[in-house]
Amino acid sequence: MNREKLRKKEKPIVAAGIDCSREDLSGEDFSGANFSRGNFYYANCSSTSFSGAYLYKAHFHRANLSNANLSNAYLFGATLEEADLTNVDFTNANLSGADLTGAKIEGARFTGANLANAIGLKKGK
Repeated sequence: MNREKLRKKEKPIVAAGIDCSREDLSGEDFSGANFSRGNFYYANCSSTSFSGAYLYKAHFHRANLSNANLSNAYLFGATLEEADLTNVDFTNANLSGADLTGAKIEGARFTGANLANAIGLKKGK
């Protein structure tokens, strides 16, 4: 699904299982969207807002999420392996069971985030 089709969808967007692999979604506002089990492999989501989005088991493997807003997002079981999470706002997000192995997390904010059973985060991060 391309960027223009997503822009035309009625808000909040419900697109469970969507395939946005390798798409350029930078700067978009997907606040409150439902992208459960969505694929964002290698997608450019820099400066994109997923605030309050439902991203259950979504796949962001090697995606660029730098400067994105994922505050209050539900990322239970999400795959963020090797993703660029530089300066991402995860305030109050649920990352329970998420896989962050190899992700770049410099400057990311995890205040109030649920990191229970999250994989790949080093203690103190």
